[in-house]
Amino acid sequence: MLKIYKLMNKEEHIGYILRDTSLLKCHAMRFENIKQYPLGLFGFSNRLEVPHQDVIDYLDSIVPPADRDNIREILDLLEIPQYDKWTIYEKMKGKNAKDYSHLIFEEETDETIEEAVKRLQRSTL
Repeated sequence: MLKIYKLMNKEEHIGYILRDTSLLKCHAMRFENIKQYPLGLFGFSNRLEVPHQDVIDYLDSIVPPADRDNIREILDLLEIPQYDKWTIYEKMKGKNAKDYSHLIFEEETDETIEEAVKRLQRSTL
């Protein structure tokens, strides 16, 4: 199952984050001509798409680490039984102190990441 989230910067829809829940893979894409976007995710190179490992590296930079002193309190507050980086990110709706980005759940689909990326790219032309 593929979950698709709108990636927002303040109130502006700037792209998508896709997560294949069965393969545990992620992918991020942003629209062209977007002036403000999460640099930690897309970097300074002006990339329009980000593969799985770069999404994971971004999560590492914004989600509290598993060994944080008060992690149990954070998990209890978010009603998460055990530490899972993606679940924390999802429950926090992608919000963090480093930028103005956040997530809005859009849809679940049986598409692959590649199929959804192509469809979303066509729909933004």
